[in-house]
Amino acid sequence: MKYLPHWSGPLERLTAGFVFCRALCSFCALVLLPSLAAAKTPVAVSEVTQVELQAPVQLVGSVLPLRTSAVSAQVSGVVDAIWVDEGTRTQAGEKLLQLDDELARIEVDRRQAQLAQAQAELVEAERRLAEAQRLRKDEHIPQSALETAQSNAAVAAAVVDQNQAALAAAEENLERHLLTAPFGGVVTRKMAELGQWLNTGSAALELVDTQAVRIEVAVPQANISAITIGTQASVRLEAFPGKQLKSNVSAIIPRDVNAARTIPVWLEVPNSDGQILPGMSARVALGLASQAGLALAVQNDALVRRVDGSVLVWVVKDGEPDLTVQSVAVELGRRDAFYTEIVQADLKLGDRVVVRGNESLRPGQAVYVVEDYMVGGD
Repeated sequence: MKYLPHWSGPLERLTAGFVFCRALCSFCALVLLPSLAAAKTPVAVSEVTQVELQAPVQLVGSVLPLRTSAVSAQVSGVVDAIWVDEGTRTQAGEKLLQLDDELARIEVDRRQAQLAQAQAELVEAERRLAEAQRLRKDEHIPQSALETAQSNAAVAAAVVDQNQAALAAAEENLERHLLTAPFGGVVTRKMAELGQWLNTGSAALELVDTQAVRIEVAVPQANISAITIGTQASVRLEAFPGKQLKSNVSAIIPRDVNAARTIPVWLEVPNSDGQILPGMSARVALGLASQAGLALAVQNDALVRRVDGSVLVWVVKDGEPDLTVQSVAVELGRRDAFYTEIVQADLKLGDRVVVRGNESLRPGQAVYVVEDYMVGGD
């Protein structure tokens, strides 16, 4: 491009600027296109499979803790210290409450003194026995004297054993004045205060394990025969409306709730972060086995719905040097919480379809697989 003289008109300057912009765009394309072509989109994939589709039954359940403990006093005494309050999170073995243990400590000291005395008497009895054995060898004492020394030594050893057992009992009684957490959890109730007298067996605190929870749903008797251990379920908590959990049946409780004609069923749900709390309400879709047999299906996350109402999936194709994707239009059949039946499409068993990262793909786009995606995962 040549510079324009100052007397050039507006048309000449506009033409020159256009030429310059075209040259600049061509240069940028030459520099950037190789890197764009080399870019690959990360995706997660799942295989086209055959499944027995589940007919979901919608139920309402409640979150329950796996473990709840009424931490009780094992001895009687006056509450001397409390280190927790309602809402306090604890670890297993952490101190919760202390009863006045002064008398118990005195008893331990007394038993220790008795044991020391018995051990000293045993040492003396064993010394006398050894002396009697030496004298009897030279026949300086009668056999009865030796037998008496042996009996005294045996009695002294038995007294030591008795005092050791009594000391162990006293130490155990002392330890029972301290209440510790049997497992990690949250204190949900406090039933004791400083200075209060607790009798043996009286509940002082209620501890709930929030790291492991279950959901209990009441399943109508008409549906219970179609549910087994491991039946899949989709769970949505009202406290977290945008979050869906995938779970399965862990227990069927043979306890008929007569008034409602329902059977309690438990579902296990992950709760490592402790966000799911006992008492929360949950909406559960239980998958009941269909009678229509196996169906060719893809995971629900593989379906991409277009504005015109049609549905497609992105199929991963092996190629050189990269994996690429192609869109395949599909017609849908039955559906459950995890899978959708494909009734007409250019798909076959074992084809890999994109289940994550499929929102903005283009035909022929290069991709790479970043993870294996399993139904039932978070």
